[in-house]
Amino acid sequence: MVRKKPLRAQAHPPPYDPFIARIIGMPGQPAQCRIQLAEYPSFRQALRARLQARGLHEEHIAAVLHGRLTGVCPICQERLSLEYLEGLCGAGDPAGIPSPRALARFADGRCINAGCPSREILLLWRS
Repeated sequence: MVRKKPLRAQAHPPPYDPFIARIIGMPGQPAQCRIQLAEYPSFRQALRARLQARGLHEEHIAAVLHGRLTGVCPICQERLSLEYLEGLCGAGDPAGIPSPRALARFADGRCINAGCPSREILLLWRS
């Protein structure tokens, strides 16, 4: 009997990769992407890395994203500005730091709204 080699798990690109490609390739077109809240910090890092690879410095990245990238809870419709999302990731303006309760829920991968069971966020890109 010939023993087959086990199949290697193929690395799948993160679900936000096409969204990032669209933002960079067609910045004037609206787009959206639904991801797990726990994936947001990785999304943030990947987006910034791709923008830096295109020659943008951090201060320019913030200006490019400001007012164009927002998050919405798909269940309770809680809206999260980019500045608020930055605060949840420990970056951004200290004046916009979320409450400790919101930070704890976000760190646990849950919606910041205490009454909401969602573990996802809908990322919206506007032109």
